[in-house]
Amino acid sequence: MKWLKMAVLAGLLTAANAQAAQVVYTFSGTVDSGLLASTGYSGGFSYDDGSLTDSGVESVALSTLSFQFMGGNFGLGDADFSPTADFLNGIFLGLSYVVSGVDPGFSFISASGSGLPGDVAYLSYSSSTGDSGYGSLTYVPEPATAVLVLLGVGMLRRRR
Repeated sequence: MKWLKMAVLAGLLTAANAQAAQVVYTFSGTVDSGLLASTGYSGGFSYDDGSLTDSGVESVALSTLSFQFMGGNFGLGDADFSPTADFLNGIFLGLSYVVSGVDPGFSFISASGSGLPGDVAYLSYSSSTGDSGYGSLTYVPEPATAVLVLLGVGMLRRRR
């Protein structure tokens, strides 16, 4: 059993030293306004954090994306442009993802990072009939990702 713990710790140290990892999030939300109020949506995405510098405004292309909304399933190929995970000084702000080829069209909008009340990531939609609205979003890092990151940081601090 001791060898298993040592192997896991060695793997975490190696991963932490490489500083690049596939980060996985799930998200969910509910439309808060417009005719689609109370409609739920959910999904998940991943990205490689190897290019992040934790300095200034940064956007990282998504590796995967799956999203369910209004009975439809959407992915990377449905986007009008390459979807990104957005950051300010290493802090995750949300997704940038736009799909206009469906009715209603929708967008994920990242927070600006201003820290002001109401500066949050959200979903926006607009239909061909003129209805539009917004929805709240909750992003949750996958437990395995969060645990590995926390363990790696803790072990690096302990080593120092």
